[in-house]
Amino acid sequence: MRISLTVLALTVLVVDFAFADDRLQPPVPRSDGRVLHVDFENYSDGIVQPLNAGIRWLGDPFSGRKQGVVRVTRGDAFAGRRAGWVSTTTGDEIGRIRLQPRYDAPSVAGETVTEFVFRGDADAAMEDFVIWSASSAGDKHVGLILHAVKKSDEPTFGIEVTQAVTPGSTRMRRSRPTAGTFAADRWVRVIQHRRPRDKEVELWAGMPGQEKLLGVYFDLDAAAEVATVELGDTSPQTARGTGVWDDIRVGGLLGKNSKLSSPEPPLRDVSRERVAEVGPISVGKRKQLFLDDQVIESQQGLTRQMHPVRKHGDNPLIVPDQPWEGRSVLLYGGVIRDPETKLFRMWYLAWGKHVDQPSFVCYVESADGIHWKKPTLGLHAFRDSTDNNIVLPGWSQTSVVFDPHDADPERRYKALLRYNGLRGFTSPDGLHWKDVGVLIDQGYDGTTLHWNPIEKQWVAMVKIFKDGKRARGYATSKDFLNWTDTYFMSAVDQQDAADDEMYAMSLFHYETVFIGLLRMYHTQSDVVDIQLATSRNGRHWERPSREPFIPTGAEKGNWDFGNNSVPATPPIRVGDELWFYYAGRSTLHNEIPNDGAIGLATLRLDGFVSMDAADQGTLTTKPLRLAGNRLCLNADASAGSIRVELLNGDKVVSSMPIGGDAVRHIVEWDTTQLVPDGEIRLRFHLDRAKLYAFWME
Repeated sequence: MRISLTVLALTVLVVDFAFADDRLQPPVPRSDGRVLHVDFENYSDGIVQPLNAGIRWLGDPFSGRKQGVVRVTRGDAFAGRRAGWVSTTTGDEIGRIRLQPRYDAPSVAGETVTEFVFRGDADAAMEDFVIWSASSAGDKHVGLILHAVKKSDEPTFGIEVTQAVTPGSTRMRRSRPTAGTFAADRWVRVIQHRRPRDKEVELWAGMPGQEKLLGVYFDLDAAAEVATVELGDTSPQTARGTGVWDDIRVGGLLGKNSKLSSPEPPLRDVSRERVAEVGPISVGKRKQLFLDDQVIESQQGLTRQMHPVRKHGDNPLIVPDQPWEGRSVLLYGGVIRDPETKLFRMWYLAWGKHVDQPSFVCYVESADGIHWKKPTLGLHAFRDSTDNNIVLPGWSQTSVVFDPHDADPERRYKALLRYNGLRGFTSPDGLHWKDVGVLIDQGYDGTTLHWNPIEKQWVAMVKIFKDGKRARGYATSKDFLNWTDTYFMSAVDQQDAADDEMYAMSLFHYETVFIGLLRMYHTQSDVVDIQLATSRNGRHWERPSREPFIPTGAEKGNWDFGNNSVPATPPIRVGDELWFYYAGRSTLHNEIPNDGAIGLATLRLDGFVSMDAADQGTLTTKPLRLAGNRLCLNADASAGSIRVELLNGDKVVSSMPIGGDAVRHIVEWDTTQLVPDGEIRLRFHLDRAKLYAFWME
């Protein structure tokens, strides 16, 4: 006669004695690991915060609390070479491993099985040491919380269980005595078989291959699925312990006809994903710039010159002059030129941190981009008055972008704010906003939102840490609401100073390239300036110069002396210039108070980089296909000249010399003979000239 596990769980917590006879033991359930399978073999050392082979957190390096030791071990594993290891020896230490399924992991409807192998330390005490705690996407506990308890002078440990008080209850209770006793220095496999129909969990444990049913308990939230797992010491009071975990699985029942899922793959490194060159490069109306060597086959006598912006003489244009703005207005937000009204519109952050008041996202507008008005919007109260230009509680770093492509007019504007993660907001007009919840659970500042018009998807340039330094991560979304995991994208290299870190980066697509405005933090001087980066796909980045593109002020007391930042939005074209709005601070990065204002810098159209000839030089392109009737150049030949040759096999067609400085020179040829269709090359002969770009019309 089969024993009712439901009745048994209602009458007693520890039931291992009921199955002392192995003939009465039901089959041991095993997990197929299709939701999560972590064996630590694919973990990438030194990366903090991206989902890294199933690991979201390894330790709590930024919590500000005293840390124990958390690491991936080598040569101390149940299987393979690596395992997760946590050790906290005093009650005020904290140390945890947090696991999370991939964003595209399948769900498990119905019965779920979680399992892991664990080994303690024969010489170390374990007090309230969490060896398993799972939570739902709503951050509610699911299944059981399992605690290891061991006195330091004993060679064994016991498992204590936190379960629901009654089936379906949200209240929890802890079991005593323990559900089982195990040798502290030997591997133990612990299995939970969640049965949502009965709101129960079968708990199994024992040496691998000798697991026994320990008891049946009430699920903490039977209707919810596992979204995260925490292992180790997360309590600031008395918890402590030492242990090793391996072969962690969350999934459905592993049956005869099912397959064990492979462990989580290594962290995706999108920096390795270069654009493959296929055939000749098509040259049409979109300009070819020289931030990289994409179109260059060879060159002699030329240097690539990066051109910094020119700062506007009226800077700063926007200063903190209202009570709700405190001492600092920062361009964490966005700037656009409305396609219908032609008004310049800006969203900025009024940073209240250093004056002990909340921060806000505020709105200003301008007819000419120089003189800005802070309208009274009446939307949000500050000190019992709505006579202000506040549009959102700001919290911290914010991106605001205009999205003309969304079919839903209520989502025409989008924002990503840092608050308990990165929260999304949508708006029909940029003034009235709707909170759509946490979209990316990384909560760091220095994260920005952008649209990739080539791949038709949203991109978040996420702040991560690599080898203890700030670095850049990459996440994408097709609909703004559902995001991939964050992947590794870029970090400082040997060409950077030893103290440099990548604090943040905004990107935009310009003609045929992606351009990044990279906030470089020089930790030794505590200065943050803006450098240029370039990419052909928004993932693999190169840097044409390590000099500042938007430099900080030269002297202490300059309004932008210590710390510059840029919005998430692209520069705005005004005539033959690109306008870059940026925030500056008269103080260094870590100085308090952190005074900030907003200004403008301009650049020649296409003027990021030029190929320069101090005397004479040539540049020959890779094979091209020209789509158009006229070749045009952006070039400065005011001190000399430029001549172009069109190469087609043995055939050479030369242009008339080009002189003067213009953002649009039309190339005129010295022959009327037509150039055959097909693959050609261009050769530019520069004599004391600068070449910025070329294209066809």
